[in-house]
Amino acid sequence: MARFSHYHHLFLLFLVLAVTAGPIWGQEGNTDDSVHYVKFEVQLDADTTDSFTVQVNNKWAPLGAARFLELVDLPFFAQVRFFRVLTGFVAQFGISGDPAVSAVWRDKTIADEPVIASNVRGSLTFAKGGPNSRTTQIFVNLEDNVRLDDMGFSPFAQVVSERDMKVVEKLYAGYGEGAPSGNGPDQSRIQFEGNAYLESDFPLLSYILSAKRVEKPADVSSEKETVQQLSSGSAPSGKSWNTGRNIRELTTMFAAGAIPALFFL
Repeated sequence: MARFSHYHHLFLLFLVLAVTAGPIWGQEGNTDDSVHYVKFEVQLDADTTDSFTVQVNNKWAPLGAARFLELVDLPFFAQVRFFRVLTGFVAQFGISGDPAVSAVWRDKTIADEPVIASNVRGSLTFAKGGPNSRTTQIFVNLEDNVRLDDMGFSPFAQVVSERDMKVVEKLYAGYGEGAPSGNGPDQSRIQFEGNAYLESDFPLLSYILSAKRVEKPADVSSEKETVQQLSSGSAPSGKSWNTGRNIRELTTMFAAGAIPALFFL
């Protein structure tokens, strides 16, 4: 009995510490500077403009989040084309339309980071061509591409709602994969020729009119609803992982005898 009491007290101490530490995934509200919102105004085609908003979370990939916000604040993304949109896979952007600007950023790489969030539908991740090679290119996952997690692609943001995701899915995808594998734009030519090349050879590409920081959208009621299942599989499908909530549920189950005492010995 004394031995059980000892472990029982240790377990209760663990619960107190975990609950008072607060939630990690799905924390309510926007109470610190770890979460930011950026609104993209986009030209989908010659006659259609629309917008989508993303939530940036510094805790998922701090270096990636910082680089993205740096680019937003410049502003870097105005007139940048979505040059690689592959239905059911990704929508990629982030090469400047000005070759002089591309030259400045080409060697400004940032180090790789642990994959904290998962490459699920709607997550934003920096593209890379090898270890520690991230610069300015980003893609939005159009489907759950969790296989990219094991390849070291670290999401740093998430499209905030299904309405916003529907806008992303309207980006022009008619050119397919880029050269030389496909008939789409050649990334090296974009780097050195910019939008002059894209406007001449790929005039239908959707592009960004502006990307600016904004306040939390009114239709996003909590961070919990936005992050959804970006916890590398630790949360059930369609739900977010909240440490505080789940610890409290364990406490209730333990007190009710639903979890055998032997489990905690």
